[in-house]
Amino acid sequence: MGIYIYDLSTKKEISTTTNESDQYCPDVYDNKVVWMDNIWDIYMYDLSTSKETQINKPGSAYFPGIYGGKIVWEGSYYGDEGGSDIHVYDLSTSKESQITDSGSAYSPAIYGNSIVWEDYRNDENSDRNGNGDIYMYNLSTSKETQITTNESTQMAPAIYGNRIVWMDDRNGNWDIYTYDLSTSKETRITTNPSASYYPAIYGDRIVWMDDRNGNFDIYMYDLATHQESHTTDKSNQYYPAIYGDKIVWMDDRNGNFDIYMGTLSQAGPYAYITNYASNTVSVIDTATNKVTATVPVVYGPSGVAVIPDRKKVYVNVANSGSNTFSVIDTATNKVINSIYIKIDGGVRGSAVSPDGKKVYMLGGDQSGSKILVIDTATNKVTDIESIDGRDAAEVAVNPDGSKVYVTEAADDHVDVIDTATNDVTATVPVGSQPYGIAVSSDGSTIYVANEQSNTVSVIDTATNTVTATVTVGTHPYEVAVNPAGTKVYVTYYESNTVSVIDTATNKVTTIPVGKNPNGIAVTPDGKKVYVANSGSNNISVIDTATNKVTDNVKVGNRPIAVGMSMGVAQIPGAAFSASPTSGYSPLVVAFTDKSTGSPTSWKWSFGDETTSTAKNPTHTYSKAGKYTISLTVKNVAGSNTLKSPTT
Repeated sequence: MGIYIYDLSTKKEISTTTNESDQYCPDVYDNKVVWMDNIWDIYMYDLSTSKETQINKPGSAYFPGIYGGKIVWEGSYYGDEGGSDIHVYDLSTSKESQITDSGSAYSPAIYGNSIVWEDYRNDENSDRNGNGDIYMYNLSTSKETQITTNESTQMAPAIYGNRIVWMDDRNGNWDIYTYDLSTSKETRITTNPSASYYPAIYGDRIVWMDDRNGNFDIYMYDLATHQESHTTDKSNQYYPAIYGDKIVWMDDRNGNFDIYMGTLSQAGPYAYITNYASNTVSVIDTATNKVTATVPVVYGPSGVAVIPDRKKVYVNVANSGSNTFSVIDTATNKVINSIYIKIDGGVRGSAVSPDGKKVYMLGGDQSGSKILVIDTATNKVTDIESIDGRDAAEVAVNPDGSKVYVTEAADDHVDVIDTATNDVTATVPVGSQPYGIAVSSDGSTIYVANEQSNTVSVIDTATNTVTATVTVGTHPYEVAVNPAGTKVYVTYYESNTVSVIDTATNKVTTIPVGKNPNGIAVTPDGKKVYVANSGSNNISVIDTATNKVTDNVKVGNRPIAVGMSMGVAQIPGAAFSASPTSGYSPLVVAFTDKSTGSPTSWKWSFGDETTSTAKNPTHTYSKAGKYTISLTVKNVAGSNTLKSPTT
């Protein structure tokens, strides 16, 4: 029995082992494959150098895992009194460390600097038949944490980012549970009486094997969409693993065990359309441009905001007689709350903070404007503040959540609001009757559509000044920026067109769409733009590569706003490579970021008192020596640091 690897890009199969012994339990990261040999040692094969290396000292070593430059396994050494502990080997230092001393630690998994395992130290017999708990060890802090504390058995943990998953028998059968390190919250994933075993996790997706259909199928649960799916072949499928949108498993459908792979369909993100005259919200799957649900809401829905975790959508009304907002549960596509607000004038404009904890809406009328702050945990209005203007129209939040920007249509300016105090800290004069507003993904620039001036104001957020005024079509209304910050899209209610502004040159291109285009949004990948045509009762879908309408999606009456689900923000996992890693000084080293979780900022420390904030920097070492490299990556969800030495 040997270890084989299949390269999906070249469609070639490679045998990494050629000796006569048996090899088991492979794991792979980047160009390195690890496994256990039948003499119970851990070996590694480097695909880039075709070199095989024995990792552990002589003894008994089982079930290896690898992440970055670190390999973990369970085992004991000759002369030990028995039992099993968790060991880790650092490829950069060639150093092996023992993480536990309980003698009852098994099944390790590693992600970044975090190692998780099952441990029976709290069981009277320590025989893997009683109280097994999940533990975690942080290599960067040398801190051990007990994750589960109940008296049932937890086994087979896996980890990705801040989430740990495992199988658990506390309910009289095996279920899948997950624990979020960032919130200290445990969640039960499976609730049926079948047996659910051996979970794996990548991003928002958890996979496991489950016998609820009379044979073992592979199940997948998406934490973001709350949707469960599974294989349907009548054979048995076992021991899944997941990476990206690929799931692999072993399968006996041919009378022997083979390896199969499945590719997950890419549903979403979803666009949420408020249909003002139908009192509904249309839900569009942007992967297929199909309406998947129509949700009845309050009278006259206008603004819409989607929480980053995609679990809730907030809808408000512009009708001055209603003063209400509704909350939609995306798992059921039903309204779970409708909240009346005591305020003069209608409730309009909707924007959500990057962490999903607050939604900002606007109130008031010609007599004065107000900003409303809604706590998404409780769905209650926590603050209503008067702001400097009249007839507030639209609201936007910057990427770090520190500032909110409001267009004051009656007073021709933009309010800048500090979210820590909800006070106006600056007002920026713009064109006549500003309406739509959008912030670039890096937070450096604001774009404002001035309806009566036929212009778009470009505001520098560092100075709160207008740096450019772009002349556009008649009566620009709403505005959206693509994720790269290279294109701005503007709707024109009366001319049935959308303009595309090249932010480098301010050159304007015009695209015909439906009748009376209103709301507009760009998909997270920047490949599509969705335009609500309130006079045509449909949504125009623009291909951003060609600037052409590729589809028109029928929705309700008078669609006026588009909210886009942007995906779940996760704490990134720092990872990088360096080339070369040795040589004569002066040595020029190229560093390549390989972090997961979509970081938005990078901070490198090169070990010689110099730093960089570039994503993929190049650094010159002028003196010979051994240097410890540190990379810290961040996004709105948090930060992660990885240290690794080079020479």
